[in-house]
Amino acid sequence: MSSTSRAIEDAAARYGLRVVAQRHDYLDEGRTVGIRPDVLVYAQNGASPVLVLDAKYRRAGGPDEEGLNRDLYQVSAYLDRYGLRHGVLVYPRFGDEAASRLRLRGTPKWLHIATLDLASPTAAGLEGACAALAEQVAGLALDGA
Repeated sequence: MSSTSRAIEDAAARYGLRVVAQRHDYLDEGRTVGIRPDVLVYAQNGASPVLVLDAKYRRAGGPDEEGLNRDLYQVSAYLDRYGLRHGVLVYPRFGDEAASRLRLRGTPKWLHIATLDLASPTAAGLEGACAALAEQVAGLALDGA
């Protein structure tokens, strides 16, 4: 489990939530289209997730805008599969990129785009950035519960 997943798991526990990383599932009833969201967040004793998070290890936009669109479609499919209102895409931070969110037309669903500064010169700095992201994720999960 990555330090980001661990930080999200620790923050989730403080809010009465639990995290399942890399759970294999299917998008379709025939179980032919496999999916594996990076992180599903559940209420402590809940059977259904309240939030999905998917991490990407490349720039959010840049020259490959189609990559961002693919990522948004992917998380949107996760929202539909699990009946969720909130999904989070996490990208590495390059410069002063700000977090953003998109409301899907005609639905109560939100796609949140977060960034994580992986360039910290110290382990403590990276842990702090992971903890801040984890707090944000826990807040969204509680809103979705």
